[in-house]
Amino acid sequence: LAELRAAHADDLLIGALVLLSDDHQVVNRDDAAELGRLTAASPDPWMQLLGLDQQAQAALAANDLAGAEATLVRARQRCTEANAPAVRCVLIGQHLGELYLKSQRIPEARAALAAAWKLARTAGEWAAQTSILTSLAALPASADDPTGAALPLSRAYADEKSLRTR
Repeated sequence: LAELRAAHADDLLIGALVLLSDDHQVVNRDDAAELGRLTAASPDPWMQLLGLDQQAQAALAANDLAGAEATLVRARQRCTEANAPAVRCVLIGQHLGELYLKSQRIPEARAALAAAWKLARTAGEWAAQTSILTSLAALPASADDPTGAALPLSRAYADEKSLRTR
């Protein structure tokens, strides 16, 4: 890391901070400020959106749901720009949908996940589609539906994911 910092290889440093984190997905708390500065200063929209997503994931880890939501909503707004990378925007939409699902805000979760699904299909992001299916399958189970009318939809999502992962 010191060599990357000295070489001002910021794009490599950003990746290393995430990949060398404890869970290999969300930057460690000690490195969060540095990652935030690096991604905000980057001219690359992919890196900028990665920074916002990392900030939101850190807020979630600290149980700051409102902060995570505000960051993800801001990132989703950035995804309307012409140069926004689809793969980052799919993940942001999925994370926002999962946050809403965790908060039992079912209509918002459904809308965010449906938008992420649509973008993933349009962009041909197969792995993201498969990942989103898990959250879509959880939606009907989380909704207050005593009749069980949404159960077939939940089964369909689960079956689709099962078929994709065989």
